[in-house]
Amino acid sequence: MATESSACQIWISLKQKYLKVSAVSQILVRKKLATLKKRRDCSMQQHINELLAIVNELRLSGAEVKDMDVVIYLLMSLPADYDVIKSTIENQPNETLTLDFVMQRLLNAEELKGEKNPDNIRASVSSDNVAFSADKRDIICHKCKNKGHVAKFCKRKFVCFGCGRPGRTVDLNLNQISKNRLQ
Repeated sequence: MATESSACQIWISLKQKYLKVSAVSQILVRKKLATLKKRRDCSMQQHINELLAIVNELRLSGAEVKDMDVVIYLLMSLPADYDVIKSTIENQPNETLTLDFVMQRLLNAEELKGEKNPDNIRASVSSDNVAFSADKRDIICHKCKNKGHVAKFCKRKFVCFGCGRPGRTVDLNLNQISKNRLQ
């Protein structure tokens, strides 16, 4: 490298020395791209950035990657939650189906789904005319003191008319009574 006289020659010698341009590296990067899946804990923008980084890695390894290929990889990497938007995008005319168009549609779909912050898993619980949003893991039932539901939806709220035990129904008692009579 010290013997090179121009910046272009230095750049070429650096590329030859350090850049991995081989069929094996292309196969490995294509495999990584084909198996990429959007994780629930990552936003759509993060997922797109991750995919584009892998595409750039593939291009650096010497492969020619068209925008339509990137669109296909992007749509393949989406979970079933996005089936409706995927179907809508796939039915677009070829003239409008660009990478920028697809990325914008996916970002808009994420906003509509309210998936900007996937760490906040919220459960909507309605009571008469009042609606509130609460984290299901923190809700404690006032009836049975268990987590995950409110007293309105508590199974132990109901008391069996046959035996008086909470959480049971008359049907269960009738089955037991009929079994006892048969014995």
